[in-house]
Amino acid sequence: TIYLFIDWFALSVIGFAYWFISGKLLLPSEYGIVSTAVNLALLLGGASLLGLHSTVWKLIPEYQTRKENGKIISLVRFSLRVMLISNVVILLGLLVLSPIILSALKIPMRVLVLTGAILLTYSIALQFRYIIYAFQDMRRLAVTDFLSQLTKVVVSPLLIFLGFKYFGPLVGFLFGQIILIVLRIGSIPLTGKSVKINERFIMFTYAMPAFITGLGWLVFTNGQYVLLTALQNPAVTGVYTVGLLLTSVLVIVPTTLNSALLPITSRLSAERDLKNRRIRLIQLVLRYSLLITLPLAVLLFLFSETAILLFSRAEYLSAARFFPLLILGSVIYGMSGIFLDNLYAIGRPKVTRNIVVIMTLVFLSLAVP
Repeated sequence: TIYLFIDWFALSVIGFAYWFISGKLLLPSEYGIVSTAVNLALLLGGASLLGLHSTVWKLIPEYQTRKENGKIISLVRFSLRVMLISNVVILLGLLVLSPIILSALKIPMRVLVLTGAILLTYSIALQFRYIIYAFQDMRRLAVTDFLSQLTKVVVSPLLIFLGFKYFGPLVGFLFGQIILIVLRIGSIPLTGKSVKINERFIMFTYAMPAFITGLGWLVFTNGQYVLLTALQNPAVTGVYTVGLLLTSVLVIVPTTLNSALLPITSRLSAERDLKNRRIRLIQLVLRYSLLITLPLAVLLFLFSETAILLFSRAEYLSAARFFPLLILGSVIYGMSGIFLDNLYAIGRPKVTRNIVVIMTLVFLSLAVP
């Protein structure tokens, strides 16, 4: 948990600096283009994993418990192979549909090309992350994420000051993902004696439910930026992004504590008669999450305009009107994520899938009108 909080610091606090710099140096329309491009890449990049990122963190701890190391190597190779094929298909789709995408999202072709590059590197880095996470090497996650975020924060403003405007944050984000791949590839078990695994069973029992679940979450989290740009314009998305980024800090504590718990829950599910231990651990995570999150929510509600001015510019003050709903939503989001992820960890992927599908349909039915 300590290393995951350091990792949170890298991803959130230093990551905040990335968006902070963009908010201070770019106009709302330019900021909206960056937000749209990055979130489109994250949306498609997350979908390109086809649920195999969740599959590896679920099955690797089980294989470790049973000392089936050969199956770990086979699973890692299989997941990376499928992920790369899926990325090629998505990138070709972006190229073919580029006239429609450019018109709908109001972005130039060069931004779409950078989006594709970010998509590919993000997918590889994210799959590497979940493999390392499954081995519970949280220290490596923290160190690599710290260096990656630092790269983004250094490169982005430098390019903006050199006159590249919104290309600065996009290129900075891309460099950060490349750094992640280089630093993490040495920890991925690609060599050694493999053992045959039932790839079809893994895909349909664990990967596909996780893929549908992940797709629902991506639509709910990253998709709203793209949806808002398509329905309105990049300037509106820029204002909304500030509001959502600031309130999303409330999700950090429950997510981090839960992340430390999930590989343990998966290991315990491979052994019998340990249900009471699982219950106890989940109760602890819920209790401490609420203890820290609720006071933070009150502070953010009381000082919303101050937070906006610290994070960005006066042009974004209208985002304060989103805070009451987004604060409530963020608290519920953090708590519900604990239940949902642990359902998957104990071997209930289809139940997890069904919950997220319903949630996403409710979101779309309310958000669009």
